[in-house]
Amino acid sequence: MSLAQVVCAFTVACAPMNGELPEGTVPPDTSAGSISEPAPTAAPPTDAEAGETNTNSVHDSPNSSQASRFLQASTFGPNSDSIGELVQIGYSDWIKSQLDKPVVSIVDRATPILSSDYRANAKTGVRTHVPISLFYENAILGEGQLRARAAYSLSQVFVVSADEGGIYFDGLGVSRYMDILQEGAFGNFRDLLEEVTYSPVMGEFLTYKGNRKANPVTGAAPDENFAREIMQLFTIGLYELNLDGTLKFDEQGQPIETYSNQDVLELAKVFTGLSFDGIPFDTDPESILSQSRTKRMAMFDEHHSIGPKTFLGQTIPATYSGEESIERALDILFQHPNTAPFISRLLIQRLTTSNPSPSYVERVATAFESGSFRLPDGDVIGSGMRGDLPAVWAAILLDREFLELSEVDSRTFGKVREPVLRWTHWARAANVPAFNALSGDQTVDELGIDHADQGRLGQRAFSAPSVFNFYRPGYIAAGSRTAEAGLVAPELQITTATSVVAYANFMVQFVFRDPGQSNGSGVELGLVGDYSQEIEIANDPDALIERLDLLYTAGRMTDDTKLEVSRVINSVMLEDDEDFERLRDRVQLAVQLIVVSPEFIVQQ
Repeated sequence: MSLAQVVCAFTVACAPMNGELPEGTVPPDTSAGSISEPAPTAAPPTDAEAGETNTNSVHDSPNSSQASRFLQASTFGPNSDSIGELVQIGYSDWIKSQLDKPVVSIVDRATPILSSDYRANAKTGVRTHVPISLFYENAILGEGQLRARAAYSLSQVFVVSADEGGIYFDGLGVSRYMDILQEGAFGNFRDLLEEVTYSPVMGEFLTYKGNRKANPVTGAAPDENFAREIMQLFTIGLYELNLDGTLKFDEQGQPIETYSNQDVLELAKVFTGLSFDGIPFDTDPESILSQSRTKRMAMFDEHHSIGPKTFLGQTIPATYSGEESIERALDILFQHPNTAPFISRLLIQRLTTSNPSPSYVERVATAFESGSFRLPDGDVIGSGMRGDLPAVWAAILLDREFLELSEVDSRTFGKVREPVLRWTHWARAANVPAFNALSGDQTVDELGIDHADQGRLGQRAFSAPSVFNFYRPGYIAAGSRTAEAGLVAPELQITTATSVVAYANFMVQFVFRDPGQSNGSGVELGLVGDYSQEIEIANDPDALIERLDLLYTAGRMTDDTKLEVSRVINSVMLEDDEDFERLRDRVQLAVQLIVVSPEFIVQQ
């Protein structure tokens, strides 16, 4: 049995949350391809108000544990410096400072590395691992942590996936797609929706690039894929919602569907005529240069469906051009009353809790609709326009239900952290030194991105198995305590007995990596944790555990866990207080035990 299996046996790595069923939880998913909506409950009174007003009334001066907890939700993981900064400046100034951080362009960094010839990229495999390597570098070392985490959250709504294979996952194309999400994360949702729609990567992934108008001779009809998914997954969902995310019902007590198949057929006509810009509509995708996938698709009106398009009770006139039709269709979806609660709930799930209460959803949806949010220090952020995303992120992260746990049983609040976020948290908390993801040495491989090790982590960024993401937001793990409590736990959909042990083994190769360690070819490995501060106090197990508790579990480590970690590290006997190697062994053992503990796996 490996060391990882031993330490994994010490705890149940992905222990489900437990507790009573709160208001507004989600019923079991009964359709593999659908997104479940909140269960029918009476909406509680809300204090959310229109406009810029926010009566959230949360404090603005976190202590160290509160800062660490906040950074678990708003970044790719806290470290000593980020905790200290947040304690010093407070939530409001931290949010404002993050909004001022510039975009670190991934496509700009990828361009010198990648060949302009798609076929060369395909042969070498770099088209896949270059953008993902750069994503991880930015997640671990980047200063604009809120933007990066927000963009990653949006990537699980607007999904494109390397796991599907195919020509659309071109290195430069997906690098540009990552930039679209980064740029749009601090912009307006309507603008982001448009950029995603015109992205060649999305166009190829959801098969509407090269989509043609109907042919009455052959009977060919426009591809319906994007038309269906932009409604079901990107904007309005399957059923009509109240502002707090709870379902609306008809006179027979049945949920009201938001759209029909006829709506899909009509909307599919809108997304015809789009293809790569600057080249003929029918160009063989295999011959397309990578740069074409970094530009917005162009409209070829001769291939666009003529005539009116009627969907969701509104008609786009026949006189509209292809681009005008798309603009009008996106406006209709953006202005739909479902969009604010549907998107708000999805984004809450990605950052703070899998089971937000209706009042939490309503407060965030109100910020979406008003386009503004009042910070704890009294300043207002947001443009005042519907869909302002900075206002949405602030509303999610500064809500009292998250910061104070004042409205719900804390046992039902929180989320299982997905593997990508566990690994980046370790790297940031361990102060992994600067590395060049594209240096040409073994650093890229040691990121565990493009080989079997990423499978051991259990998740590969930008590689969801389908457009429905890595896991469904309404997933309930059968036979779990979360299921007994009626709670959803999306991330448990990719959690199995095998993945628990595989994750522990994956972490071992990084946690126990020492400076100067090389691989089988004699190349020095990258991504080595800098445990110098922890080693300085490792002769005092209690002090070491308290520090690691702050960095990794935001002060939530239970006495039982502390006792077990203490027992294990005390078994490493020291020759003296200067026994560096054994002091490092103590630190590495303690870190490994903690990164497989329930307090680390479950974010609350």
